[in-house]
Amino acid sequence: MINIKQALFALMLSLAMLPADATANPEEIAAVLSQAVINVRSSVAKNFTEPNKIWWLPDAVYRYILARNGVLPAAIAGDAFHTLNKSQEVVTLKMVVAAPRNEANKPDPIEQQIFEQVVRSGTPVAISTPDASYHGRPIKVAEWCLRCHGEPKGEPDPIFPKYKREGWKLKEVIGAATARVKR
Repeated sequence: MINIKQALFALMLSLAMLPADATANPEEIAAVLSQAVINVRSSVAKNFTEPNKIWWLPDAVYRYILARNGVLPAAIAGDAFHTLNKSQEVVTLKMVVAAPRNEANKPDPIEQQIFEQVVRSGTPVAISTPDASYHGRPIKVAEWCLRCHGEPKGEPDPIFPKYKREGWKLKEVIGAATARVKR
């Protein structure tokens, strides 16, 4: 089972894709980092293996064990990005969706603009401001997302009933993997 350390390792491998001279080019760094968000999310999903439910274990206890052990792919990836974001002030990585469950993924105004453009077009979007370079790539719904975020819309999430299912569809673009690199 993958954990936050392995997710951070996948992120570091993605960062190895940066060209040697990328330090002078925030736009290029932002583009590579937004791909790193996608790579980490995918890596976590590919390595996600939910333990077989023990038949005698009450559902509430089982959900607690799943959550406590970090076997939820988006949560593991999100924790890795949050750890990176807190460790320095130059780069910010997020998985921006319409109604993020994780407060750390709430977009700033530029990230919100990127989110809207990415969802509308289904293609990467780059925006530069005097302070930072931003890049966003589409987040597409994978099979493993549907368990908690799929149909029926409005029904409780089976693992975290305090959240409601969003009604996502397989391969639908539901968000943007964003990277912000300060100048």
